[in-house]
Amino acid sequence: MNSLLIAVAAAILYLIAYYTYGKFLGRKIFKLTKDNVCPSVYFQDELDYVPTKNRSYSVTILLL
Repeated sequence: MNSLLIAVAAAILYLIAYYTYGKFLGRKIFKLTKDNVCPSVYFQDELDYVPTKNRSYSVTILLL
């Protein structure tokens, strides 16, 4: 029972650290904002860089 409690506590702390550190990296290091443009939109040439619809992106995430 003791080891199960430690494992659950470690998993919870890991998830909290993952999300807070991810937000820190996004804001301070990579300077991500809603105004950033994706490379497929910025370099759009209908040959190599073609933006996808949001639906296909979410399906790709589900397949990973």
